[in-house]
Amino acid sequence: RFRAELDVIRNEAQSAGLYSGWASLHEFYQFKQGYPLLIYGLPYSGKTYFTFQLLMNLSRGYGKKHFVFSPETGRGAEVLETLICIYIGKDVKLLRSKTEPNRYAMTHAEYETAYNFIREHFYIADGQDFGDKITLECFYKEVAKVQKGSDFTFDTCLIDPWAEIVMDASDYASSVSQALGMAREHDKNNNMTTIILNHTNQIQPIFDKANQTTYDPVPMPSQMYGGQMWFRRAFTILLVFRPNPVIYQCGEDTTWIFVQKSKPRGYGTKGRATLHWNNAKSRFYDDENTRELNPHEDNETPF
Repeated sequence: RFRAELDVIRNEAQSAGLYSGWASLHEFYQFKQGYPLLIYGLPYSGKTYFTFQLLMNLSRGYGKKHFVFSPETGRGAEVLETLICIYIGKDVKLLRSKTEPNRYAMTHAEYETAYNFIREHFYIADGQDFGDKITLECFYKEVAKVQKGSDFTFDTCLIDPWAEIVMDASDYASSVSQALGMAREHDKNNNMTTIILNHTNQIQPIFDKANQTTYDPVPMPSQMYGGQMWFRRAFTILLVFRPNPVIYQCGEDTTWIFVQKSKPRGYGTKGRATLHWNNAKSRFYDDENTRELNPHEDNETPF
């Protein structure tokens, strides 16, 4: 029993996942297609920008294509604008005010290059594509419909945030369990990765008397919106966390990526990577003074 499937694993499966675009994260996390990925964090921690850049890195490095549903970011055009900013590392807007040009705006050539790249690798869904109530089944039907009617073969599909998905509030834990089971089956059958972005429940800040400052503790998976079931049933779980620079003695641009759970075996391990947020470029970097190298090219790239 299972011998044929085991032989496929032995002869065809790869023992390493794909490079995420950050050297500091590679030790702890490698992208493995066909398994759900859960990313969560406190409000304003950078979850969406981290995820968008991860998708961008996978597209630039491996040609991956993505179905993106991110009402957390805004309307479809606003999602597109954000992705273009991340790709180029400059602002889309030509005007700072009605009378003042934006000297940090990207050039027209950069704008067109970025737009064409995003159009080739990203399909951006809008809330009106789904109707009033969005169930996970409805979401997957839309992904399949778009894929069938276009040239896209999606490698990932993003839900940002999970709160957009209608669940049974009377038994939320069971609903989460069933939804994760559906995501696992969907991803296995379609060789796709469902990426779910989730918030934490309200976490009480801590007041530090010595430094006279209030800070947020590092959340645990059980503190996610939906509770402990996420940790029990999910595959890989990443936490995006911005540490208080005074309490944790780090730079104000520091962001920690915690790998709090890693499945399947062999594609990561529990640990913490340090990234640095560059607000001007709308990107995370391994180091504030360096840029990562694309493993597929000899030259430096804005990963």
